[in-house]
Amino acid sequence: MTLLDVFVLSVIEGITEFLPVSSTAHLYISQKLLNIPITPFVASFTIIIQVGALIGTALYMYKNLKNFTLDIKKIVLACIPTLFIGFIFYKLFKAFLVGNMYVIAASLVLGAFVMLWADYFLKKQKEKKIHIANYDAFVFGVTQALSIIPGVSRSGAVLVSGYFRGFDKKVITQFSFLIGLPVAYTAALYDIYKTTVVFSNQEVLQLILGIVVSGFVSYFCALWFLKNISKVTLKHFAWYRILLGASIFLFLL
Repeated sequence: MTLLDVFVLSVIEGITEFLPVSSTAHLYISQKLLNIPITPFVASFTIIIQVGALIGTALYMYKNLKNFTLDIKKIVLACIPTLFIGFIFYKLFKAFLVGNMYVIAASLVLGAFVMLWADYFLKKQKEKKIHIANYDAFVFGVTQALSIIPGVSRSGAVLVSGYFRGFDKKVITQFSFLIGLPVAYTAALYDIYKTTVVFSNQEVLQLILGIVVSGFVSYFCALWFLKNISKVTLKHFAWYRILLGASIFLFLL
């Protein structure tokens, strides 16, 4: 990869990591458009730069801690099923799902229709729940695990399940941020542990640059998203996903 490739992919990761549009799908699509071959390093790069995006988001959370409710027990309950399912299907993910554009396109479109349904469902609820019970946390963890499929979106899966359970948009959005941090960190570390690739000095520098850039961008993206959550609905992201997924299908024909 060139430095421009690293910069572009890192910016895309920072923007999309916690938006319900699937950062993984956008990275794979960008790789195709930039003609970047999916080498073992590139596959690891797309996972490891998530750490940068998470650092940026975590920094935003720390600076705005008064706006977040930190319930460690519920965060752990949500992370357990996600990590368990992720570990079980890790080999399947690496072997068959990485870079599969048909899977990405289908996931984007199908996920979009579920989002439209969830958005409509939430609007019909007169009272929105603000207290996340232990059972709710576990359910969110299970649905978050669906994000192992490229194009699903980790935050999108949690938001949809939260909407169907009648939760306030800001409450479920904040919780999706909180449970996404440990899961993505673990996924990146596990990928480093499992990979047999020895990174060259140049590749290490590219990883460092990717982490820094994605972290910087994700900080301001988290700021924008939570500030405008009352104005932005899943419907906006759903139509974008449909357009993107349909474009991929047309390209593949």
